[in-house]
Amino acid sequence: MRSSLAEELEGGLGHFWPFHASKPNFRKQPERGYIHRDKGWLMIETLDERPWAARLDEEKEGNPRGIAAMLSERSILLLEAQWAGSTQRSGYRVSSRRYRARTAIGRIPVDELQSSKLLGITANFHGIGTWAGLTATEESHESNKDGRLESWTVTLKSPPSTNHGTSRGRILSLSTTWKVGGAEDRRQLSAPVSITCKSVRPRDLWDLLQPVLHIQNMLNLAWEGFVTASSGSAELHLKTNATSKEDHPELWNGALMVPLAGVSSPKAINERPLFTLETVGGIAGLARWIKLCDTYPRAVGPVVNLYRFGPATSEASLLAVAAGIEYWVKCNRPALWANKHFTKALAGHVGKPFSQWVGDPDAWADDFWKTYNKLKHEITYVVDPRKLSDLVRSGRLLLGADLLNRVARTKEPSRWLFHSHRTYNLGERLRDRYT
Repeated sequence: MRSSLAEELEGGLGHFWPFHASKPNFRKQPERGYIHRDKGWLMIETLDERPWAARLDEEKEGNPRGIAAMLSERSILLLEAQWAGSTQRSGYRVSSRRYRARTAIGRIPVDELQSSKLLGITANFHGIGTWAGLTATEESHESNKDGRLESWTVTLKSPPSTNHGTSRGRILSLSTTWKVGGAEDRRQLSAPVSITCKSVRPRDLWDLLQPVLHIQNMLNLAWEGFVTASSGSAELHLKTNATSKEDHPELWNGALMVPLAGVSSPKAINERPLFTLETVGGIAGLARWIKLCDTYPRAVGPVVNLYRFGPATSEASLLAVAAGIEYWVKCNRPALWANKHFTKALAGHVGKPFSQWVGDPDAWADDFWKTYNKLKHEITYVVDPRKLSDLVRSGRLLLGADLLNRVARTKEPSRWLFHSHRTYNLGERLRDRYT
């Protein structure tokens, strides 16, 4: 049985061709070495069999554009590659070179590869069908006259995909895929939601990966945890009229598929999220979210970074959230609503959903900013940890609500966020404190 790309990357010997040009040169002598996964990275260590003169010339070139690899079962293209150092030895001991890469594309057609650029990438997510309003499964069952279940039937059929243009000529696509595996008496069904970013012209990986990461950040916010991509695929840049046995080879990416240490996953992905795709305006809202993230990263970062990079201390988090609020309000001036004090302006702009949730929004805003200033300027200031944690989370939700309102072009996201079972207990504590 053919192993998956992720399984083969767990560790294996192979031949490697680091390249700085647009595509690998397979006429060049390969480097023999070993590849293995280390958290969200692929680590490659090879034997350094070059003469000294060649070593000095090549190391001046810096990070490679990518690495082509021939492993036991497949050819692989490694992207987001970095030079990770070397060990120089003399005598009978062997010198070595080290690289790392964050992306792997499996089973590349070596002879047909035009360049290391891509035409599209896809990330598959399980458990988000309700959020996206997409499903490829239809279930039914039959019961006898006593009410006991007699049969259960599932039908797998993908609905048409939805597409929308986004910034810099890229195209977003939402769809569902399905497959059936396993033995006849132990079937395994898989029907994830697929998020695709594609382009008519070949692009560097980052141009296509970054929008998908932005969307994953939105999923993380919806479930308040890192929503892992279960698998992926890529569309390669092949020679004109070239055909490949595998037009969309498997893709592995550490940023999409491996949470960092300290990053929590959702407690239950099937629980109701803070908001849905429809809440933020559907696929058009996703396109606007990508543009917002690219244009105002200093406002979006304090809202989503917690779920990708892990929590900071409450003090550091409050400083980051307050800076994000100040930046976002200033970015919206001279709009009339943004001419008030920062927290009061934002609370007033989000409006009734937040004021009902927090109690007295002006009292909350004063306390939030007072705490922020004391943390920043008074070295002996100590605040109650529970109060500080509540201020951080409520400030993050307020900023997130206004950003999502901008994307949705309605105030529906703020109504979802502040009426969610996920935020109910926090709202109770805030109302007790500020009413």
